Amino acid sequence: MYDIIYSSQIALPSFAGIIQSFEEHEEHWIKWATCAEPHTTALPGEWEVKLTDFEKLILLKAFRSEKMMFAFQNYIINHLG
Repeated sequence: MYDIIYSSQIALPSFAGIIQSFEEHEEHWIKWATCAEPHTTALPGEWEVKLTDFEKLILLKAFRSEKMMFAFQNYIINHLG
């Protein structure tokens, strides 16, 4: 979670407002973060279209790092063939 807080405040402007989204839509974020396949499940609200696929990897790393291998496989298939 600290990765996202750091990113939203320092390095990645595309994460601006995500902390507020966590607070306002907590139940949706918990549902996404605890689902069986968060690496293939759409992010809550506008975040599915607002973030790039690479930024979604960063978000997944913060919440469910054990799913990163699957997410990287999907990323490579979608972007490198």
